[in-house]
Order: sequence, then structure tokens, then C-alpha cells
Amino acid sequence: ATVSVLYCFRKRRMQMGFKHYVILLLFITQLKVSVAISASLAANIAAPLKVLDIVDSPNAGMVQNGGVMEYQFTCASPETVTIRTISYIFGGDGDSIFVSVDGGGASYWNFGGPTPAGQFSSSQFDTSKTVSAGPHTLKFDEREDGMKFLRWEFVAPTSCTFDLTGTTSVDADSGLVQPPFVKNRILFIEGSCNDNTNCPLDDISCGSASFEFSCPAPSSVSFVMKVIAPNSGTVVQIKVDVLPWQSWSLGSFKSWTDSLESPSFSVGTGVFKVFIASVRRGILIQDINFASGGCQLIIPTAVPTAVPTAVPTAVPTAIPTAVPTAVPTAIPTAVPTAVPTAVPTSVPTAVPRSVPTVVPTAAPTPTTTPTAVPTSTPTTSPTTAPTSTPTSTPSLMPTTVPTNSPTEAPPLPTDSPEDMKAAAVSDNTTSPSDTVSTLADVAAVTYMVTGFQPSGGLVAARAQLLLLGCIQEDIPSLPRILHPTQLEIGSNPDTRVYLGCIVGNSAILATVSIIHITAVFLLMKFNKKMGEGVFSAQGMARFPGGTIIVFTWLYQGTVMSAIFLLVNSSTIKALLGGVTLAGCLALPLVLWLVLRNTNSYSKYKVDPTTSTTAKFFIGKGEWIPISPNFSLRYGMTFMRFTPKAPAFLITEFAASAILAAVETFEAESERSCTHKRSALAAVLLIYAFIVVVRRPFAR
Repeated sequence: ATVSVLYCFRKRRMQMGFKHYVILLLFITQLKVSVAISASLAANIAAPLKVLDIVDSPNAGMVQNGGVMEYQFTCASPETVTIRTISYIFGGDGDSIFVSVDGGGASYWNFGGPTPAGQFSSSQFDTSKTVSAGPHTLKFDEREDGMKFLRWEFVAPTSCTFDLTGTTSVDADSGLVQPPFVKNRILFIEGSCNDNTNCPLDDISCGSASFEFSCPAPSSVSFVMKVIAPNSGTVVQIKVDVLPWQSWSLGSFKSWTDSLESPSFSVGTGVFKVFIASVRRGILIQDINFASGGCQLIIPTAVPTAVPTAVPTAVPTAIPTAVPTAVPTAIPTAVPTAVPTAVPTSVPTAVPRSVPTVVPTAAPTPTTTPTAVPTSTPTTSPTTAPTSTPTSTPSLMPTTVPTNSPTEAPPLPTDSPEDMKAAAVSDNTTSPSDTVSTLADVAAVTYMVTGFQPSGGLVAARAQLLLLGCIQEDIPSLPRILHPTQLEIGSNPDTRVYLGCIVGNSAILATVSIIHITAVFLLMKFNKKMGEGVFSAQGMARFPGGTIIVFTWLYQGTVMSAIFLLVNSSTIKALLGGVTLAGCLALPLVLWLVLRNTNSYSKYKVDPTTSTTAKFFIGKGEWIPISPNFSLRYGMTFMRFTPKAPAFLITEFAASAILAAVETFEAESERSCTHKRSALAAVLLIYAFIVVVRRPFAR
């Protein structure tokens, strides 16, 4: 498509500057064609990493968008029942919900702030409702966003039980769930990981998972995962087949966001397996996808074969099939499934399992004769009724509280910790986006310093804007071309970068303006031969044209920061954003009032000797001053455009302002990302259409 567009431009001799080819190619490189798969579909998941089914409240601001969760329960007698939630709360900004019973008045329930770092845990504050004996409906309405709900519980003592389970607890995803609440299946380490908030990089026992993928041709592949990562500098280990382990820095995000790109691996043609290990406590993984490479992840089949294989796999799948196979395998798997099947097999296996299931069946049936030796690890919950005959050999020392995860260590990757450390030290991979970002910085500074293209700084800034990504990071940051001083003001991590950008960019523009004005004043005072006063002095100092060139360089980042503060900040910061935005929109309007009369002060002369090829690349003529002072003062802003569009720089400003407004929209889901990318594409296509029709560039 790109080649076709460029061919049409060339054949019709439409003038399209090099910067426009660059921005087109940069935008195309942002597109992805590979399909992400759920992280829960991993070929192998090693404890303590596990699959969790949750109800997700996507980040959308503190608004009541109609999200509902409903559960049926029954009470044997009238009482005031106390309700508790097991949930994951990243920050204190989203920690409350509305709760009601049987359609009565909804009350506000604040859970009491964030859960302990990286854990699904009980709410700090419970809530209570007075109910009568009989059936009831428990309803939760959305109030704030960002929370992940795992389970609801009635606090003992109580006569109330949930209808779905017949117990005092129910999984959050088992009830009626209405958007924007959404059921989600994720990978997560529930509980502690070796009693450390962050696992050491060489500790594979913190959890691992593997995924199969196929490549139709030799490729260099890299990956990206949609994650929530509460800790800054979150790192996991990654490798493909027998290639060395490498460290992968995911980034830090408080909502579902595409991680940073993984290191690259060179693979041939065929089927391969990618391993992800040392998953630290608190990381939520939703899906995995390719960042580059042209390969496809392999999705496991949903329905098992009617007749099982003669020899089962050593490690079962993370999620059992809903209906078991007609005939069980003669030999059980070495490790049982984490969650039992919904329906038991009609014929038991010939040999019992050496390790019990993590979650026991709801109604166990004791064996006639107990096993001679008890299992090495007890079940999480004891059976309702013990067996009548005790085991011949009791466990040496029973645990005070049963463990949530088996004590057996998960399978370790073949590489040693020393190999992983060496791979982590030797990993000096540079991301392609970093290289493009640096080139955009160099291009913008070159345009600004030379003054050859007043719109060049704006175009390079747009390239940086596209490289910011679809979903913004937890702690916002702006590249240096948008925010040269990298100044941060205030303690609020969500606004300090944008506030610093406005102040820093304004300081740069004010400094350049003062230097120019001082130069004009000195020229007027000390140059005795000057006969035309202030205009002549301004022409010699290239004022205000030189200042406007600097303004074009700072425009993109300043407008974006102003819109963000205006929309997302408190009164004072919003006022500052509004005033800054008004100034950024007013200055181009004033410039348009000046430049619309350009043809009265300068004449565009066509060069008849210029060849067709030269006209295409460098233009067909140049401006000849009629009023030298006007050309010297404003020449930088119009001399690179044709007499049909001398004020085209205003169009550049308008396109940049609209793109900045689109970029400040915080996308919190893949669907909103699609809308955001579509809006960016629409603005760029309209801009390209204007360029094709007007052909404004003189050289």
C-alpha cells in the first residue's frame, strides 16, 4: 500500500516532503496483525503461579456506568449478615462499591484502601445488611473502578448461604455480571512467594508458564503481555526452547496495559515453546502476543478426545475439561489438576494419586479402607467427616494451618541460576522504538536549528506522539522532544510531568523571546545607520520568525499537557491548562492574520530552468522580497510554502493540536485502543488529503 501511494505521488508530480514519508512509515509500523491468546491457555503452568477466575472492573474513572453483580442467597433465620470481599485493589483511588439486598436502598461500601502489595486479600472494612429468613438477592453496583474481585463471603456466625455453593462463600465470576464489570481469566501468584515481595531474578520457584507457537519462516520474535504490575522495575525471565534465558522488564502499570517489548530470539521454521519464569508476586497476566516476528501462538483444543491416550502427560493442563473422558486412563497423571472436574469419572483410576487435589470435592466419599501411608501434603480444606479407620502411619508433624499450595517444588527450567544471571547481565538489547525515538529527536532539532522547514519540528513531534503507545503508563512520561527540560512539578505522579512540561516549555519560549527582544533593542540603540526603526531592527534579529520556529518545536508537548491538565486535574491546574491551551490556539490565529497578506510583501518567482525531477524534490521556485523587513521578520514561517498556501503552517498547528487531544484520551481496553488508533489515523489521513490537494511545499 505504501509503495502504491508513493508511486501515485511520483507519477502525478505531487510534492510530498521527506518528513511525510517518514511519518507515514512510522504510523504503519504501529500496526499489529498477530492475535493474542489468554495467558490461562499456557501449555504448562508451574505452581505457585495459578489460574484465577475474577470479575474485573476496568479503569474508566469514578463513574457509575451501570456495572452490576448479582448473587442469590438464603437465610435460615432473620439476622444482620456481614459481607466480606476477597479482592485485589491497586491504589486507594478505587476501593468502594454500592451494595443492596432485594432491590432496597443501595449503601456505600468502602473496602478500606489498597490490599497488601500484590495480593488478593480480605477487605479491611466489611459491610452488613439486615435480612429476613428465606431467599434473597445480593446486588453490587459499580461506584469506582480498577478493582479485581475474586470471592464474596458471609462472615461467621451466620445462617445465610449462597445458593450456588450451599456455603458461606461464592466465586465472584459465578453470578450475574453486567458490563462494564467483566469476567476475566488470568495468571497470578496468590499469596507470598518465598516470603519476599519481589522474587530474586534467579528464583524459578516463583512460578513459570510456557506457550507454544509456530513460525512459517525463520524469524526474529519478541513478545508483549497485557499485565498489571504494581512494582516499578518488574522483571521476569524469558527464553525460547534451549536458547539462553534473558531478563524482560515489563514496566509498571496499575491497569491492564501492554508490557514493554521482550528481548528478541532468532528461530527457524516450525513449532517452538516460549518459557516465562520468575513471575513475581503481584503480577497479573491477562494475555500474551507477539510484538514482532510474523509467527502465531498455538491455541489448545477446547474438547478432549473421546478415548484418552494410553500414557497421560506428566503434568496435566491447568484447567480440566468440564466433562471427563468416557474411559479414564489406566495410569493417573503424576501431578493432579489444580481444580477437579465438575463431574467425576464413573470408574476410578487403578492407582490413587500420591498428591491430593488442591481443592477437594464438595461431597467426598471416603474409601472403605484408608491408604496405608497418608499423603505428603494435606488438602487445603478437610473432609466433612473423617474416615472411620485411621491411617496406619500418621504424618510426622501436622501443620497448624493447611498450606494453600503444595510443598513440592515445581519443575525447574533446565538452565541453572548462574546461566540466567549471565544472560541477564549480557542482555543489552536496544528496543527498535528507542532507536526511532532518537532519530525523531535528531530530526526535530535539525529542522529547528536550520529553520529550513518550520513544520519539521511539528512533524517529528507527531512521530514521538505515535510512539507513546496506546495505553498510557502508570507513571506518565514524555520524550525529550516534547518536553526538553524533563522538569517535574508537584507530588502527584499523574500530573507532575505535564505541569513541568508547560512550565519548562514556557520558560524556553520566554527566554528565546527575551533574547530576541533584547537584540532588537540593542540594534535600535547602537546601529546609527538604521533608518527604518523597529521593523528594520526586528528584521536583522529575525524576530518574531525565529521565536515562532522555537514555538513550533515546543507546540506539540505543550498543547498535549495543557489538554491533559484541563480535563483531568483540580481547579488550579485545570485553569493553568485552560489558559495555556488558549494561548497555544491564539498565537497561530494571530500568525494567520499576518501571513494571509504574504503575497503583498513578497513575490514567488518560478525558475524556468529547473528540471522536472528537481521540481519534484526541491520545488519549482523561490520567494523574492518586495518588503525586505517583512521577509526578514516572517520569512522563516512562509518561504518554504507556495503562494497558494503561504499560511499552511497554521494547518500544521491545527493537526498537531487535534492529535494532542486524541492522545490525551486514556485507553483502558483493547476496544478503546482501537477507537484511539482509528482517531489518530483519521486525523493523519485528513492531513495527508489536504497536502495532496493543496501541495503547499515550495522546497
